[in-house]
Amino acid sequence: MNKVYITGLGCVTPLGNNIETLWNGLIEGRCGIAPIAAPHAETLPVHVAAEVKNFDPAEYGIDKATIRRNDMYTLFALAAAQQAMADSGLQVGVDVDPMRMGCAVGSGIGGIKTFNNEHTKLIEDGTRFISPYFIPMMIANIGSANVAIKYNCQGPNLPIVTACATGTHSVGEAYRLIREGRADAMICGGAESAICDIAMAGFNNMKALTQSDDPLAASVPFDARRKGFVMGEGAGILVLESEECARKRGAHIYAEVSGYGNTCDAYHCTAPHPEGRNAAEAIRLAAEEAGRETVYQRPRNQHPAQRCKRNTRHQDRIGRGSRPQGRNQLDQIDAGPHAWCRWCSGTDSVRTGHRARHTASHHRIQGA
Repeated sequence: MNKVYITGLGCVTPLGNNIETLWNGLIEGRCGIAPIAAPHAETLPVHVAAEVKNFDPAEYGIDKATIRRNDMYTLFALAAAQQAMADSGLQVGVDVDPMRMGCAVGSGIGGIKTFNNEHTKLIEDGTRFISPYFIPMMIANIGSANVAIKYNCQGPNLPIVTACATGTHSVGEAYRLIREGRADAMICGGAESAICDIAMAGFNNMKALTQSDDPLAASVPFDARRKGFVMGEGAGILVLESEECARKRGAHIYAEVSGYGNTCDAYHCTAPHPEGRNAAEAIRLAAEEAGRETVYQRPRNQHPAQRCKRNTRHQDRIGRGSRPQGRNQLDQIDAGPHAWCRWCSGTDSVRTGHRARHTASHHRIQGA
């Protein structure tokens, strides 16, 4: 099995449209949520979102024809991929065979802004005004396809659609392809742009979106004030390479991806299982593949039970707020300096995709 390294990073986010700006925003504690600036914002049922700001596709080498013929989510993907490929320094056809270079850029919903706009034209003007680019602009695989075309990625192309877990699944599956020798390098990640009338109305009517108008109090996932999530947009892209490919060209290595776990609750279309067992199992699988027996390291001056007790408040809110019955939260704790329990790991370390699918990955930071 091949080792898999991260050699390139790229992003378009509500905090900034490159890695440096995003990182500075994170360490300075800035909030990317703000009152919605999109057209027709006054007609939307909610009033705050995490929108990308000051995005100019031309800054990332995207020409005018490509801008006209693609949904915003694809433009985000292309911009983030351009950054990641430039950061990695990888040259397809020089450092890697195009047939061994793959792409896995997913989207939870694809070009829904295009769908929204074309549907409005259909109602107001009739069928003959629908763009011939409507279908290729809307489908959820077109972002990955355009990235592959731009960089001549003729190997595996795997645009995954798994709601909120899409980006994590894409990275995990790209890692597996390289690990198993089916590709030497992959461009992978996710892109989304769904802040428009039909998407916001749909999420709002299923009671999923926050009703708060205060950007600083809108996204509070583990708080009694939580009323829903905040719609966001952007893209995050990584370049992954096999150890042989990266070391042969002297690439800068950010980290090694060493494990990936993927499970499904098989429980409900939107709610997670109240006991969180499969979220914990995804973490266990990632740790097992990484060759680790533990996934949670407690501070040496804190007993594991203290950590579990604090997390009980978080776990109580999973699903419909019910407490798990007949289950010891301290069911998996060792006595050494590394300790973990399924509840702590499941609550702290995993983000659920549409509250039904779980992914976890384990990374070794170079030099750590």
